[in-house]
Amino acid sequence: MTSESDAPETIFDLVADMESGICNVEDWARAFQAVAASRERVDPEAIYVMANALEELGGRLKLRYRRAVELAQKLEANSRTVP
Repeated sequence: MTSESDAPETIFDLVADMESGICNVEDWARAFQAVAASRERVDPEAIYVMANALEELGGRLKLRYRRAVELAQKLEANSRTVP
């Protein structure tokens, strides 16, 4: 897992870093669909582990997104002040 201090500091790097996580969201959705469609009992601990992983992924994506937006806002503000 990447810590906040290891986060890339360019908008491109932040957005590029989100790519695999964004792609994983679709995979997680398919995994939950398969679990929901199963006629077998699913161990609640397994669901808990899946939910934890998805929550961590969401947190990482949220952090990268917020930082990218902050940098984009600064870049836009700076471009307005340059003649």
